[in-house]
Amino acid sequence: MLKVSILCLFFVIGCSQYYTLKTSQEVFEKTSFEKVDINLVKNGTYVGYYDMLLVNAMVRVTVNDGKIVKLAILEHRFNREYDGSAVVQQILQKQSLEVDGVSGATYSSKSIIKATERALKTGLE
Repeated sequence: MLKVSILCLFFVIGCSQYYTLKTSQEVFEKTSFEKVDINLVKNGTYVGYYDMLLVNAMVRVTVNDGKIVKLAILEHRFNREYDGSAVVQQILQKQSLEVDGVSGATYSSKSIIKATERALKTGLE
């Protein structure tokens, strides 16, 4: 009886993990980006968050005179040893969200970019 209970538990955990992975992949594939004209973003500091289930990011963006002057990752849940700094540096250098994702960290890159987009969009309101 104990063996059957343990097998059932592993089955339920496996199904749950599969569902989460599948759903996360669907969110990833549906995630798209909108163009944000940084010149139209009011001076200030804004926070944005994006969650793809297995990977999420929360960022703080400071804009001054139509330029992103600071971009900090406040929270970043991910599966690999990727801290997001490469994407942050690209956004700061290009002053744009149209940057390349980091190979091997595509989910993380996309979540950081989307969180940054959401933060900047609050500065348009």
